[in-house]
Amino acid sequence: FHVPFGSDGMPFHPLYGIWSAVNHPNPDSRITVEEAVRCYTLDGAYATREEGIKGSVEAGKLADIAVLPMDITEPEFKLKATDAGTVEAAKKRLKAYKVDITILNGDIVYKA
Repeated sequence: FHVPFGSDGMPFHPLYGIWSAVNHPNPDSRITVEEAVRCYTLDGAYATREEGIKGSVEAGKLADIAVLPMDITEPEFKLKATDAGTVEAAKKRLKAYKVDITILNGDIVYKA
C-alpha cells in the first residue's frame, strides 16, 4: 500500500518529517529512512496519480530533484538511545540544512 507523507501544519520541512518518522518516540512505529523518503516521493506521486512521471528517478520521468548537503541514510541522521529529549535540537539542525541544488525538469534552477 502507499502512504504519502506531507504536512498541513508546522513544520513543513520534509527533512523534519523524514527524521520524525525514522525517530518516532515509539520504536515499534519507526520506519527506515528509505521508507520515509519513498512516502515523500513515489507514494506522494501515486496519491496524485502521477507515478508515471514523478516520484522516482527514471528515464522518461520529470527530473525534479533536490540535492541535499548530507546523506540522510547515514547513522547520524538517526537518534541513538541516549539522545532522548533532543527533538528540539534536531529541529534546529534540520532547519539549518539548505538544499545545495534544485533541478526541475532536468534544468538546474537553483545552486547554493
